[in-house]
Amino acid sequence: MADSSESESRTDSNRLESSSSHSGILGFLQSDDRQRDRERRFACPFCGKCVRSKENLKLHVRKHTGERPFVCLFCGRAFGGKSDLTRHLRIHTGERPYHCEACGKCFARADYLSKHLTTHVHNAR
Repeated sequence: MADSSESESRTDSNRLESSSSHSGILGFLQSDDRQRDRERRFACPFCGKCVRSKENLKLHVRKHTGERPFVCLFCGRAFGGKSDLTRHLRIHTGERPYHCEACGKCFARADYLSKHLTTHVHNAR
């Protein structure tokens, strides 16, 4: 019996060593990923701002060039990004996809809902 508990103790300590060395390896790999992310950033030729993807760089550069390829069919207003147009279209369609679970009020934008939620926190005090 003493042999089995001694064996279990060794197994537990091996697990701890393995776990801590595994954590060390994960930490190293994560820091290596962070370094690679820093190297993979794309710099704006106008202002030098770095972004993480070519798509984000394209959207950012449009702020400098004034390019606005996404046009509202209702009013003709133009936008640099498709998501900006999508958000704008809610003005015309009346769509309000963001719902407050506390009171049921609906909002066209997520940031409007976030701001509204603070009223529930303040009212609860």
